[in-house]
Amino acid sequence: MSQQNIHFGITEFKEIAPGVMVPISYQHWEPLVDYFLSLSNRFSIHCWNEEVDSINSIKPYAERFEVKQLDDNLVSAVSDALATSLNRFEKMREQGKHGFKEGMAILEGNINTDFKAELLTHSLDKYGRLQWFYVLLKDNDTTIFSSEHYGTEFVAFGVTEEDIVFIQSVMPKDASFNIYTYS
Repeated sequence: MSQQNIHFGITEFKEIAPGVMVPISYQHWEPLVDYFLSLSNRFSIHCWNEEVDSINSIKPYAERFEVKQLDDNLVSAVSDALATSLNRFEKMREQGKHGFKEGMAILEGNINTDFKAELLTHSLDKYGRLQWFYVLLKDNDTTIFSSEHYGTEFVAFGVTEEDIVFIQSVMPKDASFNIYTYS
């Protein structure tokens, strides 16, 4: 029996700070995440270590909290990908704006009513950007949905035609969609 995954993402952005882009709107976030929360019982959320407010927003719901440091090779690759110049990058970091971080905080736990409310209603940070870098929703240990890069890219795993129709109905009209079928 074949299964389908769908990768989809936002294509229109606005700049909220030098080099920091966010979707023009996050109107899709609540219906999209609510849909997959109803199919999930566990979560894993990843934030950059310096995003203390974002980490603290999820900490009360986490059963597991881990901090991972990036190795030197990854540090180099990440900094190259995140900034076109070290100068701009360092200025952003000094100003406390989104820039390079030295590691990730990983928070995991069971989904409950309070966690759902946090994820759905307190999702944006002070810049108007989704406050969590990476959100995984799981059915036990199986990931069924991921939100990546502050809610600009998504993957839904093992989706039905009904799931795809719903996803397309809540995403912005200009969103990109790629559906993969596998055995």
